[in-house]
Amino acid sequence: MHNDKLIIFRIAQEELNNVLKHAQAKDISVLLMYLPAKIILSIKDDGKGFSPELAQKSLGLQYMAHRAGLIGDAFTLQSKPGEGTLAQLIVATE
Repeated sequence: MHNDKLIIFRIAQEELNNVLKHAQAKDISVLLMYLPAKIILSIKDDGKGFSPELAQKSLGLQYMAHRAGLIGDAFTLQSKPGEGTLAQLIVATE
């Protein structure tokens, strides 16, 4: 789980960096829930959003998905132009 914690941290770090660099957001919300069977990390912003095609081209976004795959967990990213972004990582703890 020690390596998993580092990967969770790096994914959060990358997403927050993306928000600060690109989103032009006024508000960012970070939610980290530790439940008996899983950890849920959600990062939501009210920024400018982006199209799904950009997500496929962005190395940073691919990097986060790759890191999540290293620990066998689910990473999702939802965004639309003008509607902000929600990044979510779910990590099984058992």
